[in-house]
Parts: sequence; structure tokens; C-alpha cells
Amino acid sequence: MNTDVVTSTYLNSDVTATGPPEASQELDQDDFLSLLMTQMQNQDPLDPMESQQMLEQISSLNQVELLQELNTNMESVILGVASLNNASAVNLVDQNVMVLGDEFTADDSTVTMGYVLPSSADEVSVTVTDSNGEFVIELTESGKAAGLHELTWSGATPGETYNLSITATADDTEVSAHTAICGLVEGLDFSEGFVQLVVGGQPVGLDEVLMVMPSGSTDEAAEATELLAASMDLVTEMLDVFGDETP
Repeated sequence: MNTDVVTSTYLNSDVTATGPPEASQELDQDDFLSLLMTQMQNQDPLDPMESQQMLEQISSLNQVELLQELNTNMESVILGVASLNNASAVNLVDQNVMVLGDEFTADDSTVTMGYVLPSSADEVSVTVTDSNGEFVIELTESGKAAGLHELTWSGATPGETYNLSITATADDTEVSAHTAICGLVEGLDFSEGFVQLVVGGQPVGLDEVLMVMPSGSTDEAAEATELLAASMDLVTEMLDVFGDETP
């Protein structure tokens, strides 16, 4: 089959009508179909396109259509998740939240903090130091299951900044663990192109929120928690769906 004639015919008609194509121009569905039809019209009668070649061309066209549909659906999903995240974030304003972190400023003499264990631990030790790195107190707990745990410490100086470090062991083997801090959601930050919470003057991602702790209306806190969980579940579900459907 003479592909030179096909290529010349298609490209010459395109250049005459629209000028040289831009380097970033991509082959869309209509271009692909036009190229296929031109190729068929200009094939050598003595050496026509084989059936297998035709099937491969049509299969390629179907893949282009599927990818375009997936891209359109993904854009809709992204917009939906962004709207859900924004709704979650708005409901979290003026609520106390527990987020992953190791530094906080005490608002009162009694503060709540926490830690996350990926697996059970025989002993957990959380060390508190001040802004100068000086040791303040060590809080210990025993026989803790995997998950999120709260700690309450009475003895903080309001306005003082503290840092946390954690050590956890199981059967004399160190267990990975992460500290968590509590703070009031003071506002929202959109400077990065997506919504983040402002906690203690620092931007915090929604995926870093471990718990919503009612500071006023219990119903508002419950609604914020449900919206946050729904947005995270939707992201996970959509990633699984598109991961399975991608050709």
C-alpha cells in the first residue's frame, strides 16, 4: 500500500486550508477518522488494506474515543471532589480539629494532643519540649491498640510553643508512630489552587485532619466530619474506578 500518497494528500490539504499546524497540536477523534478515510480512499487497488489492518485502525479509534470520555469524566469528578472539599472546609471553620503535627501553641493550661499507631504497642511515650528544646514532661501509656489516641496535659503555659516527639514499642521492637496536635480552624487558604485549612496560622490539608472536635455546635461538627469523610471516600473510589477502566 502506498502511504506516501495518503500522507501527502492529507497534509497538503491541511496546510493549504489552515497553514502550518502548531507543534502542540494533538490528533483528535475527527482528525483520526479523516486520516483513516483518506488512507482508504488512496490505497493501492493492487495492494489494498488487509482486514487485520482495518480492525487495528478501528480499534485505535475506539481507544481514542474511550480516552476522551475518561478525560471528560475525570474532569467532572475533579470538579465534584473540589466542591465537596470546599463544603467540608467551610463547615470546619471555627471548629477544633486534630491534625498530624508535632508543634503547637497552648491556648490554655490544659491542652489536648494525640498520636496515631499503625499497629498495637505495649508502651507509648510522648515527650514535650519547649520552644528552646528544653525537656518539659514525658507522658506514657501502656497497652494501646492501633489507631488514633488522645492525650490531655495540664501544666502548659498559655502562649508558649511546644514540640512533641513519640516513641512506641511492641515486644521490645520500635513501632512507627506519629504525633497529632489540636487547634482551631481560623480560616481557609486557597493560595495553592486548592482549599487548605488555617490552623495555628499554618495551612493544613484536609487529608491531614484526623478528628473534628466539637467546640460549639455538635451538629455542625458532625456534619463537617461526615462531609470530610465523604470527600475522602469519593476520591478513593474514583481512583479505583478509573484505575480499572484505563486502557
